[in-house]
Amino acid sequence: MGTKKRVTLYVGLAACVVLAAGLVISLGQTPSPSPSSSPDATTSSSRASSPIATGVPAPTATIGGITWHGVGTLPVGAVRVRAVIPIGDKLFALGDVNVAAGVGTDQRAAVWSSTDAVTWTLITKPDTFSPGGSYNSSAAPDGRGGLYALLVLEEPDRNDETLWHSPDGVSWTRITVDQSQPPMFLTIATAGGMAVVTGQVPELQQARRYAWYSTDGLTWTRAALPGEQNTGWSGPALIGGGAGGFEILSPTAEAWHSDDGRTWVRAEPASTEPVGEFGTFYPTTLLVSDGVIVALGHDGDGGPPSAWTSEDGRTWSRSTIDEPSPAFGCEVSCEPAVVTQIGSALVALGYRPQDRVTLPASAPVVTWVSTDAGRTWRVAGSGSPGVLPAALAVFDSELVVLGEQLDGGGLVRSALGTIAWQAVESPAPSQPSIQPTPSATLLPGPSLKPGPITFKQATVPKVSAQPWDTNTMSYANGHFYNVFNRLSGSLLWESDDGTTWRPIADETQFNGKGKQDCAFITSLAEDGNGGLVAVGGMDSYCTETVTATAAAWQSDDGVTWRKATIQPSQTGVLVNVAYSGGNLIAAGQGGEVLYSADHGKTWQPGSSLSGPSGGIISVTPWQDGFIAGDGAHTWRSSDGRSWVPLGIAPGGVVAVGGVLVGDSQGLYWSSDGATWTAATGPPVESYDPWTIGSDGRVAIALNVQNEMWITTDGRTWRDTGSKLIITATGEHGAVPSFSIGAGRLVTIVSSGSQTRAYYADLLK
Repeated sequence: MGTKKRVTLYVGLAACVVLAAGLVISLGQTPSPSPSSSPDATTSSSRASSPIATGVPAPTATIGGITWHGVGTLPVGAVRVRAVIPIGDKLFALGDVNVAAGVGTDQRAAVWSSTDAVTWTLITKPDTFSPGGSYNSSAAPDGRGGLYALLVLEEPDRNDETLWHSPDGVSWTRITVDQSQPPMFLTIATAGGMAVVTGQVPELQQARRYAWYSTDGLTWTRAALPGEQNTGWSGPALIGGGAGGFEILSPTAEAWHSDDGRTWVRAEPASTEPVGEFGTFYPTTLLVSDGVIVALGHDGDGGPPSAWTSEDGRTWSRSTIDEPSPAFGCEVSCEPAVVTQIGSALVALGYRPQDRVTLPASAPVVTWVSTDAGRTWRVAGSGSPGVLPAALAVFDSELVVLGEQLDGGGLVRSALGTIAWQAVESPAPSQPSIQPTPSATLLPGPSLKPGPITFKQATVPKVSAQPWDTNTMSYANGHFYNVFNRLSGSLLWESDDGTTWRPIADETQFNGKGKQDCAFITSLAEDGNGGLVAVGGMDSYCTETVTATAAAWQSDDGVTWRKATIQPSQTGVLVNVAYSGGNLIAAGQGGEVLYSADHGKTWQPGSSLSGPSGGIISVTPWQDGFIAGDGAHTWRSSDGRSWVPLGIAPGGVVAVGGVLVGDSQGLYWSSDGATWTAATGPPVESYDPWTIGSDGRVAIALNVQNEMWITTDGRTWRDTGSKLIITATGEHGAVPSFSIGAGRLVTIVSSGSQTRAYYADLLK
């Protein structure tokens, strides 16, 4: 995994191994390598000998020139698979299952995952998408390590077509594409950070097809398709996306192209044989990938297979395709069902229906191969393995096919094998975690002071003998703040510039009337109205509850504080608060995110962002919105109320120089919060976590080894050669709390009963 593997193609028709969820395509006159001579001999052998589903003649069977290796079976109850999507080191299959409901069964949308296409695990619950009937219509990767799925929810008097998103295939969030008119017959494609959905909406008792595009999955904009007329409900269109843009192909072969997913042009035919509603081409599958744009289908009603290609999406040309003959068992029609790209070669699988609706167990599967971007196709073989191919993908240099077992009561099985392709490099699967990201636009950065950072001691008031457990530092409204959490409660200090500190509020402001030792503050921020908000919790023995409860406070001047109202009351503790773009949010330990519409006086629950890691949610202001993370996964929001998962990401995220910076046993940066690149400077791999602080212009990263690194762009860091003062004797320990504001670093540390503060200027 993670490296390109060179495989070999032998052009010819004598032997063909096609992998149907295991068809190993081994085209050629020369026999494919034996397991003993293969670099992956152990893996290949074990896969070929694994048990297969009932109805398949043998673990390895050659039928019609195709060798099928059945190696895996999805759980009993699976009705069908609609899509198989490789993401990182996993395969995701999306389809439907039958579940018990009353005296009968309901069909429910379902998601399975696998790391080898052999063992599959159902990772969604029956009611993940709806308590009633539902089924999957299509799916696509989101480009950030997650998935989009289009589902139909079956209601008593209507069916709703809905769009969903998941960061991991397990937890799913419903997304609204169009608030005004819910579209029907939806299909989706993603490419280059853009997601595009196409569908039809009712207009004047008819229907018109549109496209909707989004860069974040939250906000969708409708785009017109030029030349589209009000017509009947013609059904779902084919859509694909790649480096060259997006393509839409209607069921009547009308075609549109967009360079960016926003603006569309209608495609024109290349000859007098039009691609249009009056033409004879009926498209059934579309591939847009690595400069390849190809549509496969058939001519006429039940006619022979046909294919069309385009170099730019604007002009289409008919391809040359072998006409299937009775020798291939295609007296009626061999309709391509699935197609994929392997390096520069294309593979398509289809089937011959006995008629337009019947799919008997004897329906042969036909394989075509093209090595010239779809301009010409050669029939490689056919046979009847009893599996109707429904989803096709390349995973770890192997071709994986999932299909419906025609004579097995609708069970879905997989098969797996090895591809032998000559002079074609199989694309390596993407890594599951941190990936390279396109270069972000560099913002003009400030100039750092040269040499080591020089600290000066600040003036602090006398602290009572009572020790403090922790302190939290913040920069808000042009001032520095420090909260001490002591046994009797919280104590708040303020400084105009970090050089002189003064106490401004004590525990009596936060504990509540007649209460002692109750309140503790974990985070402080501006409230967007010139005041401050603080969040944390109240101890359980004060609130007479089983666990601590979430708490928040608001102040107009930092001196007088009032407890905010949280409705309904939240268990757990609020650990982060942030203000951005007119919105104020607070995050809790349980993944709950609260929002306030009145500058922190009252709070209401928003979305739950509990991720697979179960970590504490942190929030970072970002581009007039927010980035939230649980130490492993991130989400993005424009208002703090609705969120879009971005996938796997580092923890401890801050913003600096127009990008995000996070720690994942090393420092990484991102221009969008979805894809991450290792920063230059500090060690990429480190056993010690980094603590990062930033004011947006300059950032400091510290670890417990007392290393201090600095950056103004998030991508290139330098060692300051300085040590942040930990104790009077210079001992290492937990990284002290610090804050950066207006280019100045401030910190407050303790040595025994002595509290000391320091500051240092970072910029020229």
